[in-house]
Amino acid sequence: MNPIFEKTILLPNITEEVFSNVKVEKKFFKCFELDDDNKTPIDYSYDMAYTEWSMINEDSVENINPVPVVCVHGLTRLGADFYPIAVKLINSGRKTVYCVDIVGRGMSGKLKEGKHYGYPQYCYDMTKFVESLNVEYVDWVGTSMGGLIAMFLSSQQSVLMNKQNENNNEENENIWYIRKLVMNDIGPFVPKEAILRLSKYAGKEIPPFKTLKEVENYYREIFAPFGDLTDEEWNYLATISSNETEDKESSEITGYKLHFDVRLSNAITGVNAADIDLFAFWNMINFDLTKIFLIRGVESDILLQDTFDKMKPSLQSFLEIENVGHAPALYSDEQIDPIISYLSQEQ
Repeated sequence: MNPIFEKTILLPNITEEVFSNVKVEKKFFKCFELDDDNKTPIDYSYDMAYTEWSMINEDSVENINPVPVVCVHGLTRLGADFYPIAVKLINSGRKTVYCVDIVGRGMSGKLKEGKHYGYPQYCYDMTKFVESLNVEYVDWVGTSMGGLIAMFLSSQQSVLMNKQNENNNEENENIWYIRKLVMNDIGPFVPKEAILRLSKYAGKEIPPFKTLKEVENYYREIFAPFGDLTDEEWNYLATISSNETEDKESSEITGYKLHFDVRLSNAITGVNAADIDLFAFWNMINFDLTKIFLIRGVESDILLQDTFDKMKPSLQSFLEIENVGHAPALYSDEQIDPIISYLSQEQ
């Protein structure tokens, strides 16, 4: 069986049968690092990894939804977090789902300069990626950082489309937009206390663990706000989040190393911690064009109640999850099914 499948069916709510009409491929998209001004690509490229989910036989499905779904993870996470959602989306009739590893995570390459890790680079990469799909719009599921990337892109695309309308320019092949956006526990205000908490683990060089169980125990501690995950879900999280290390001579497994480039924390640890107010970007979004479903962990230290209340008038729908902080893992049926339902509704 494909190793991607093997990792996915570790979850108790996913069985091998659901893969009967599911095709999954690991692919790579060439990206270029931006300069210090975040404006011009430099002569350094890397591969951004993504997993493309699709149907083996489209003829067997009556109502296919052709709109691609793009799934983007949190700060130190990776695209595999969305495999349980992806396989269910395909089974619900969605034609394609893309689970992306943002640069420095998972199977993606690393930046040459650690100081370049940040939202300008991530938004640039994702803009080029979506443009390569040659579609008018996409649906998007973004957890934490992935939700902020979508927020920045939506505000940017709203400005571009307004300029196009003002100039009566009917055709612009580079303009696309996010049609439906699922934002998982993130908003346009991030308190400094939450940034300090993230920096405590995101910026540390963690030595390899001896066993996968040690990896799991580590994640149980730092991701305790994820809530009451099952043993199988914690094992899944540990498995997708670590890579085996081998002895160079014997090729024997010597331990497990976390999947991300520790330098990516520069975006949050390289400055003095302070509240981050992004409402200027939020207010630029055309909410008639981009419909938003917001998920919030009731105990979240990142998406505070006050921020949530300010966002509500602009939301199409929202869901609060009890006994969960930042962020809902989106592994269980209770958390996945509302997303599937929302994305399956008519616009």
